[in-house]
Amino acid sequence: MKRLLFFICAIILITSCKQSGQFEISGTIRNSEDKKLILSELLVSGTQEVESVKLDKKGNFKIKASTDIPKFYQLAISKNNFITLLIESGEKITIEGDAKDMRKVKISGSEGSILAQKINNQLAETKHKLDSIINYIKTIQGTPKYDQEIDQLNNSYASIVNAQRDSSIVLIINNMDSMASISPLYQKYDHQHLVLYKNRELQYIKIVSEALNKKYPES
Repeated sequence: MKRLLFFICAIILITSCKQSGQFEISGTIRNSEDKKLILSELLVSGTQEVESVKLDKKGNFKIKASTDIPKFYQLAISKNNFITLLIESGEKITIEGDAKDMRKVKISGSEGSILAQKINNQLAETKHKLDSIINYIKTIQGTPKYDQEIDQLNNSYASIVNAQRDSSIVLIINNMDSMASISPLYQKYDHQHLVLYKNRELQYIKIVSEALNKKYPES
């Protein structure tokens, strides 16, 4: 009898541990009828597919997976159309939006994912502003407008870069206990230039590393 009780308790313990690591993502993605939705874990070396589901005719879906610690994931309709999520075990996340632009979906049920979306969308907006200035400069090159406006345009460009850097630092300082604070450390506003590039800003890598190592030593 004692052996039976021990066995039952062991099964309950194992089952509860497995369930505690589970998370769920569900919702509706409009204009995605019969398309496939792929959930992949973001790794240092790339991405690893975790689960994929086919959306129904109304764009509804549900995905279940598990993680022991907060991890970054991509929920993608296609290679270039996805949302980055930061998921913790036990979360029940709801996604509502349009397949035309996954970056703009509404997320609920995951504070980390909401913060990750904010960080990524803010950088996307900065890139758009910088690209607009660069494209405008190209159109006025070789014209009198270039000499008249180039100093002002350069100042505007620098101002946008500085605003993004200041915003990234504030996000890091205010969210050091969240894995989301990792993203601003390595963001680039073009292929070559980091948002945080000054020598004194390297301290934030150490600060975030120490904070997260205390909270998630197993990560």
